[in-house]
Amino acid sequence: MSGAKLSDYGLATLRANATPLSSNLRWSAPECLLQRATVASDVHSFAMCLIEIETGELPFAFLDDDDVRHNQRHDEIPNRPSSMRDDEAELVRSMTDSDFGRRVSLDHVIAEMKRLADLAAAATCSVCLSEIATDSRFCSQCGTRVDNTARMSPRLRSVRVNLQAGDNSVAEVLDAVRRGSSDQQQALILLLEICLDDTQRREIYETDGVGALASAPSRPHFVQICALSCLRWISVINSSFPTGELKALKEFIRDVTSDECTSLVNDLRNGGEEEKLKAIVYCAGIAGAKASQSLPNSGVVAVLAQMLTKVSNRRTVWAVDAIANLADNDDVRVAIANKVL
Repeated sequence: MSGAKLSDYGLATLRANATPLSSNLRWSAPECLLQRATVASDVHSFAMCLIEIETGELPFAFLDDDDVRHNQRHDEIPNRPSSMRDDEAELVRSMTDSDFGRRVSLDHVIAEMKRLADLAAAATCSVCLSEIATDSRFCSQCGTRVDNTARMSPRLRSVRVNLQAGDNSVAEVLDAVRRGSSDQQQALILLLEICLDDTQRREIYETDGVGALASAPSRPHFVQICALSCLRWISVINSSFPTGELKALKEFIRDVTSDECTSLVNDLRNGGEEEKLKAIVYCAGIAGAKASQSLPNSGVVAVLAQMLTKVSNRRTVWAVDAIANLADNDDVRVAIANKVL
């Protein structure tokens, strides 16, 4: 499929269809067998449309409804069309992740489809209209220089660069969280900082970010803790996440282990800038998630209290939050007072 073909079809479909496709079995997301459709379900259905326009056939064209349901229950999607390029197939894959909380946002899909359209345009020389090889910098026929910016794959335009730039949109950060890549932990710390802003915090809810965060219990402990911290902000301040569901998630998450406490204290004392920030955020999240038995007795309270007078502005917020969450009994409050005063 050419980038222009995919983009033109997809954007026209978005404009022409006011109702979601998830009501039709062959386009439905797997979770729609058990629950109502969400925005993430619509993204999956949209991916089925892209496969349909590429093959010229309905999704699962040769299967009856029972077999289609079987495939959906087992998170199977139609085979990749042989004519679909790698970057197009990667977009479809990211739109049909079996974990709906990790699917890319509709904003990301639209932006990527525009990039694919630009990519198709860049494959033709603007002067002589000759086809240009993918890795060429100049047209082989007339020598015109080629702008390869549009040709950069999503992997080369790494989200890590965007995250470090500090000018990310809520949608970009949420996409990094959903993908579960090596950037996920950094993205979650950024998302926590986004939660401090009233407008951006509402945007998390409005772009179905709550679904991505609520699906985190199946992921590593740090990811669980950060996701729960974001949901706590959304629930307590905006009342946009039910307190009952928040409580249930808290009960699901385990306490920190003694080995993890030792590692946290070491990072707080000896780690680099990013390691210390991550450790402080981790401490704040653990203490906010539940009445931890291990953390207050690990020596972390004393280290956090000492850091209050010398940390950077970025870390101060979370150091204060960690101490406030830990100060839930007299012994801890006395320990904090002794270190600060």
